[in-house]
Amino acid sequence: MTSTIPFPVLTARLIIRPMQLSDAAGLFQVYGDADLMRHLTTDVPRNLAEAEEWVRGKMGLFQNQGGLSLWTVLERETGRVVGDAGLQWEDHGSGPIVGLGGRGARAFWHRGLALEASEACLDVGFRHLDLDEIGAETGPGNVAAQRLLDRLGMRRRGTNLDGWPVYVISRDDWKARRPRA
Repeated sequence: MTSTIPFPVLTARLIIRPMQLSDAAGLFQVYGDADLMRHLTTDVPRNLAEAEEWVRGKMGLFQNQGGLSLWTVLERETGRVVGDAGLQWEDHGSGPIVGLGGRGARAFWHRGLALEASEACLDVGFRHLDLDEIGAETGPGNVAAQRLLDRLGMRRRGTNLDGWPVYVISRDDWKARRPRA
C-alpha cells in the first residue's frame, strides 16, 4: 500500500469515515440484529456496552493497520448510521489479502447503498492504497452478499477453510469495469 485513505469518503448518498465510539448506538442496530448477523456470528452484542466493545475493536484495527478496518457509513442527507463497510486484512486460507466487508441496518436495505459503499471501498483500495487485488468472503447461505460481490465484478476463487465462498477482483478487472471519464 502506497498512500493514505482520503477520509471522509463521499459518494452521492453516503459519507464513509473512521468509526467513533459515538457510532455504537447506531451500529448496535446492525451488530445486535441476530438474524442480520447470522451469516457471520451467533455471538452478537446484547446491549450498547457490548456494541461499544465491537466499535473499540474496529477503532483499534484502524489505528494499528494503517487505516484498514471497517468504517462507519452514514447517510449524507440525515447523518444516520447506515452500517459499516471497509477494507481489512483477512486470510481466506491462501495467505493475507485485503478484504472488503460491510453490513447495513435493515432500515436501509433495498436502496442500493451496499453497492454504493462497496464501490467506494474498492475505489479506495485500488486508487489510494494501490492494491493489486481485493478479496471478500461470505457465508454460504448469504445469497444477497454473493449477488452483491458478483455485481461488483468480483469472481469466485474457491472457498476459505470454513467452506465459505471467496471472491476476488484485480485492479485491472476493476479498471476495465469503470466508465471512462
